[in-house]
Amino acid sequence: MHVSNYTGEPVSLYINRGDVFRDLNNRYKLARDSTPMVGFGSQAIDYTNNGWLDLLVTNGHVEDLESKGQAFRQPIQLFANLGHYFQKIDVPDSTFWADEHLGRALSRLDFKMVWSILSSPIC
Repeated sequence: MHVSNYTGEPVSLYINRGDVFRDLNNRYKLARDSTPMVGFGSQAIDYTNNGWLDLLVTNGHVEDLESKGQAFRQPIQLFANLGHYFQKIDVPDSTFWADEHLGRALSRLDFKMVWSILSSPIC
């Protein structure tokens, strides 16, 4: 379970180890890249198609404090699951990913499943 953060605070990544949930954000190296952000929505997705769930997070500050050196609009972050840790990756050839946003939520959709439902004959 991923819990987003406020600026200056690391995220939490709770993993079940023997009926006990432990916050392993430091072990999985999520703290450094997430601490400057204000996180809102997060989803576990297999972006890299390797069978391991990666982490997608939307960010954006709640107040416009740019005059105090804090970014209002913030980038979406994608963390690739490399087994023993997560690594922030940049999505190539995408201006959407390069832009900063006021992220407030995140949802995902399985387009293949939706297309299958929409293209099936109605009985």
